[in-house]
Amino acid sequence: MDIQDDQPEQARGVHVTYTNDPVEAEAWLRNNVMDIDTRALGFDIEWKPQFVKKKLGGKENKTAVLQLSTETATLVLHIIHVKTLPRHLVDILADQSILKVGCGIRPDVIKLLRDTGLQCKGAIDLVELASRSGYTKQHGQGLKTLAMNVLGIEMTKPKRVQLSNWEFLPLTRSQICYAALDAWVGIKLHSHMQKQMNNGKNAKSEIDGLIDVQPSDIVIVCCNVCGKKCKGEGKLQEHMGNAGHSQCPKCGMMFVFAVTRKHRNKCTGSEGHSSQSANLKTVF
Repeated sequence: MDIQDDQPEQARGVHVTYTNDPVEAEAWLRNNVMDIDTRALGFDIEWKPQFVKKKLGGKENKTAVLQLSTETATLVLHIIHVKTLPRHLVDILADQSILKVGCGIRPDVIKLLRDTGLQCKGAIDLVELASRSGYTKQHGQGLKTLAMNVLGIEMTKPKRVQLSNWEFLPLTRSQICYAALDAWVGIKLHSHMQKQMNNGKNAKSEIDGLIDVQPSDIVIVCCNVCGKKCKGEGKLQEHMGNAGHSQCPKCGMMFVFAVTRKHRNKCTGSEGHSSQSANLKTVF
C-alpha cells in the first residue's frame, strides 16, 4: 500500500509494507537495506497507551509496532505479533554503520531493548542533529515542528490514532499510515540535515552524536551511599560526581555529606570501602 491521500503531498508514492510475517519482513530488509547498502533508516516505535498511572497500579505496555523507513519505502512491523524475530532485523539494528534516526530516540531504543531484547546501535537523535546542522530551538524540538519548519511538511497527528490500540491485529489503514509517516519524515529530515553539514555550514560530524545504549541501561542501579535509584551505570557515575558525597581519606568509607566527626575520631584507616559499589535490580 501507499501512504494515504490525506497525508502530506511529499509522501505520496512512498510504499508501505505492513506485516507480522518474519519472512515478509526479511524480504523487505534484504531488498531495501542490505542489497542496496542503505546507510540510514528512519526509526520509530508505537505501543498501546497506558491510561492508568503507575502510582495507581498501571503498567506500561510492551512495544507493539516497529517502523523502519528509507526515502521510498517503509516497513511497519507488528512486532508484538511476530513469532520469530527476523535475523536481518537483529543484524541491521545491531550494525552501527547503518544509522537509525528519530526524534527523542534514546527512550525508544531503551524501551525496544527492554521489551524485545533487540539492541539498536547507531542511533541518532534528530533534535541533536538539527543543532549540529545549524538549526536553533526555534525550528522545533519535536518531529512535527521540525518537519514543518525544516522541510515544509505539514503532519497531521490525530489523537484518536495516536492513542489507539497498537496491539490490535490487524492495524487500521489510518494507524499504518500514521506509523509509516513518522519513520519516513525522520529519514527525510536526516537527509536534509546531512546535506547541510556536508555543505560546510557546520563542521560537526553526525557520528559525534551517536547514542550508545547498552543492556546495563535497562537496570536500576542504587547508590550505596544515599540509596538514590539511577537508570544504569552511567547515571550512577553522574550522580556520584554531582551528589556531594564525601569519602574518608583513611579508610575510603563514603558519607552522604561530610565525613562525621565521630568517624574521624575512631577511624583506624583499615578496610577500604568502594565508592563505586552498587546494588543492581533488573527492571521489567
